[in-house]
Amino acid sequence: MNSTLRLLREHINLSMQEVADATGLSFRTILRAEQGSSLNPESRRLLCQFYGKTPEELGLVPRRRRGENATPSNKLHENTG
Repeated sequence: MNSTLRLLREHINLSMQEVADATGLSFRTILRAEQGSSLNPESRRLLCQFYGKTPEELGLVPRRRRGENATPSNKLHENTG
């Protein structure tokens, strides 16, 4: 469940259909986002643009598990020659 999206929407006194209409997304996509389902990148971008927040602020990006790195593997930077 993504309570952040629902709370933001309710704070500005909009229905899910009104957010869908304003973003060009379907009602079902808004519902799925508020239920915590994964979204495609374009849907995430449109919701971020509408609310003026980052995907992290909206809870649209899964939190990293302990031990996962935010940067690519160091092997990409090793000298191969």
